[in-house]
Amino acid sequence: MRPVPAGRPWLTRLPVTPSPTASTSPAPSWPGVTSSKPRIVPARNFQSVGLIPARTRRTRTSPGPGSAASRSTSSRTEDGPFSYSGKYYNFNYVNPWPRPYQKPRMPIWVPSQGSGSTIKWAAQHRYTYAQTLSPIAAVAKFFQMYRDEAEKAGYEASPDQLAWSNTIYVAETDEQAMREAKPHLEALVNRLLFMPPEMLLPPGYTNFETMERIRAVKVTGKPQTIEDLVKAGVVIIGSPNTVREKLAEYQDLAGFNTSLTKTQFGTLPDDMTRANMTAIAEEILPHFRNRLPQGRKQAAAE
Repeated sequence: MRPVPAGRPWLTRLPVTPSPTASTSPAPSWPGVTSSKPRIVPARNFQSVGLIPARTRRTRTSPGPGSAASRSTSSRTEDGPFSYSGKYYNFNYVNPWPRPYQKPRMPIWVPSQGSGSTIKWAAQHRYTYAQTLSPIAAVAKFFQMYRDEAEKAGYEASPDQLAWSNTIYVAETDEQAMREAKPHLEALVNRLLFMPPEMLLPPGYTNFETMERIRAVKVTGKPQTIEDLVKAGVVIIGSPNTVREKLAEYQDLAGFNTSLTKTQFGTLPDDMTRANMTAIAEEILPHFRNRLPQGRKQAAAE
């Protein structure tokens, strides 16, 4: 398995420092709803560049010049600064720095919460697909969807093309790990990741089938306890032995070979983050460095 620390994969020996990913804005006024409390609203790509949500679905998966994929690829292969003018996006000044190490371009990874069109597009282009913030049973189904799409495209998907974006916390005992992680993890899912449906999935942003699929497995939007998240396999919390056993079980179930692990989450402070990173590096990673999925009990995609 390829362990990749989330957030800063090129700084593998430095602690991951949380960076601002959300802006605070007043809660919008809806008929019959009043609130004076501030709401954390993560910015979306269509909001930041002024696009209609229905158009962004085409920008993510449409081929050729002007698409988001074209813009992303060109910014990694051309020396800057340069301007970019396409069908969906226009930027007067683009200057990627530092330059990617890999030539002619770095590997492209595509994250999603289970969009069928995104999975199909990633498989057709042989991009690594990363599943985010979902119960492990759903992760297994989405990965099988990727394999099915790869087979339709004429090749067999490798476990290296599947990445599970997960959260792991390690302490000496299961009880200590649950106690220490509880307030910080619950703050993440119940406050920091809260997003109204009209912000997460605005009309036109995704198709109906994908919307139903994502809403069915969505772990935010309703109160969640750390016990709920552990039981569903959204996160792995426990002693070194428990974490090793669960990570191996989930790797075999879903068939992934890359663990994109968040070692800092929610309000977890610096000292606990450093201790968690050390525990994962010393107690978990050595057991998975050369491990591949074993006897995968693959869940059928529905």
